[in-house]
Amino acid sequence: MNLVTCLTATVPCPPGEQSVLSLSDAIDPVSLGVSSESIAHVFAWGFGTVLGFWLLAYVIAAALLVVRKI
Repeated sequence: MNLVTCLTATVPCPPGEQSVLSLSDAIDPVSLGVSSESIAHVFAWGFGTVLGFWLLAYVIAAALLVVRKI
């Protein structure tokens, strides 16, 4: 499958600025800048965010339990 892309950000695209790409070239992760380091970085941020929100909820629940016992 081939895709027609525009090399400039103009609408409508001039015929001289059109390019044909194959689908495999258009979605190639290496050409999009996806690397193992970027995947690890995004995973670490996501894991840290989930763990941080869990810890925040745990602390709030513990504080509410202490306040109710007083």
